[in-house]
Amino acid sequence: MPEGSAEVLEQPGQVSAELIKSCDEVIGKICTPESVIGCAMPDGAIAECLCQQRPANKWVCWVE
Repeated sequence: MPEGSAEVLEQPGQVSAELIKSCDEVIGKICTPESVIGCAMPDGAIAECLCQQRPANKWVCWVE
């Protein structure tokens, strides 16, 4: 491990907050069709996002 770096241990199924983008950053942006990502809504809820098929080709996110 490089000097000055810290190891982050995560439990299975746990996602680091540093790895999740804000949904505001991705909603409506162009993407690769059928890709799936997670993001954080402004209220802190974790959402799932799916890239729409062409011609829309943009992220749509929802909270289950």
